[in-house]
Amino acid sequence: MILQDPKYPYPVTILWGAGAENETQWNDIATWVIETFGLPGDCYVSDISTDHMTWFFRSTKDAVFMQLKFGNQTVTYDYA
Repeated sequence: MILQDPKYPYPVTILWGAGAENETQWNDIATWVIETFGLPGDCYVSDISTDHMTWFFRSTKDAVFMQLKFGNQTVTYDYA
């Protein structure tokens, strides 16, 4: 995991195999993120590991939007 940057405090994690089992599904997720939020560095940064991918967002609104889009594929975080 990358060091948590305080400018991006809102994580959204999708586990490999949690509804995104193959390359096509992961390409669709990555494409949607880039088309919706742009390239990493402005609204979010991302991290990848052998068991998940995490996007760290600058705004709660963007993190919640992504969680709503991918629903049960995401790990739930409490942003309160």
